[in-house]
Amino acid sequence: MPRSKGDVLTDTRPAILIADDNEFFRDVFRDLLSAEGFEVECADDGGPALAILKGNPARRTLVLLDLVMPGIDGFEVIETLRREDALANVRILVITGLRNRPEDRMRVSGPGVIGFLGKDVSPSAIVERVISLAKAWT
Repeated sequence: MPRSKGDVLTDTRPAILIADDNEFFRDVFRDLLSAEGFEVECADDGGPALAILKGNPARRTLVLLDLVMPGIDGFEVIETLRREDALANVRILVITGLRNRPEDRMRVSGPGVIGFLGKDVSPSAIVERVISLAKAWT
């Protein structure tokens, strides 16, 4: 059941960008997070995701980022964001189908990355995690 905006977040909540090549995943989470009162945009790989972020660098954005995508993958998105001082308002929640390989976690851990989840986690658990991260960020 969607919550009223006042129950969950303040007007300073971050925007959400879902960067994933799986259209079904993007659509499901766009709908779920929009119902929770978030402003949600989607990108099907890292190139469009970076363009969206660079188009509004001052906006606080939480990115739900897949690591394996055609074109620019999630690893490269993270590396690019870490080099761009203007995008310091971006935080990343990695949500990937990769098994919990320690080398992947180590490669993405560091500035900007605030979580790592597998796609085997339930949609409701992912939404609750996003809400929790948004509330902590305000």
